Amino acid sequence: MTEANSSGEKQTVIKLQDLDTSLQEEISKIPGCEKLMLCFQCGTCSADCPIGRHIQEYKPRLIAMMTKLGMKQVLFQGDLLWLCLQCYTCLERCPQNVELAEIISALRGIAAREGYLHPSMKKVIEALASHGYIYELTEFIEEDREMRELPPAPKVNIGEVRKIMKMTGLDKLVGIEIEED
Repeated sequence: MTEANSSGEKQTVIKLQDLDTSLQEEISKIPGCEKLMLCFQCGTCSADCPIGRHIQEYKPRLIAMMTKLGMKQVLFQGDLLWLCLQCYTCLERCPQNVELAEIISALRGIAAREGYLHPSMKKVIEALASHGYIYELTEFIEEDREMRELPPAPKVNIGEVRKIMKMTGLDKLVGIEIEED
């Protein structure tokens, strides 16, 4: 999508054959995402985004634009969708009340369904299948909780977690084998 012009500068080239115009229609039917087409690219969401402040390439308004244009491959193959913190700062600032965090969440779901899952998500899901938490609760963590006068971390029924993963197809989606209990 990015090509160099005659002076060697990089510029984005949008090729019509790479666009999937059904994307914005599909997204707009999902509850919370109905206002996608109201985005008029003012940039308020990008100006106040906490991730955008630290990662120059991350601009939520561009995600809205790419969704409206149907730039599915660019959205699904990169990191953009997975950088969003779901903090809803974009919604709080948006003059059109476009729920961009919800749109990004829906895009993540579609991307995962189509086989595009960020590698970090696979690691998180593997940890959930293994421990029931996104990280292993070590003896050190339990001692730290006790020292801070926190209750012990709740025990997880790992069998139920794995059963849900199998029933929903999450194991196949991320390509992991879940052991039977």
